[in-house]
Amino acid sequence: MPDRIPHILVVGDDKRARKLIADVLRNAGYDVDTPADAYVGLDFASSQDYDLILVEEDLALVSGSGFRETLRSLGKTTPIVMLTDRSPDTDAETSGETTVHKPFQVDHLLQAVALTLGLPRP
Repeated sequence: MPDRIPHILVVGDDKRARKLIADVLRNAGYDVDTPADAYVGLDFASSQDYDLILVEEDLALVSGSGFRETLRSLGKTTPIVMLTDRSPDTDAETSGETTVHKPFQVDHLLQAVALTLGLPRP
């Protein structure tokens, strides 16, 4: 880990999935926030500095792509890992962001996080 603990925002509609992902990331040594929905997530992401944002593609209030576009329009360049069950030829795959396809293995998620943060693989 770097000198400072990376701060990660996890945005998704499924409370249990958010908790599971947050627990995995915390156990790996990351600092994690888990807002209740996409709008609160946008508020967190626009008002705080995160090292990485994990976003569920299929959010109820706004799509993961819409979440990303809103952040970019606000000038936020925080790296995003998109969690999706869509096929690899979708917008999430061509956006330049890292994409993790569901269902995923915990090791694969942790590798994607480490790679996106520029850290050694776990």
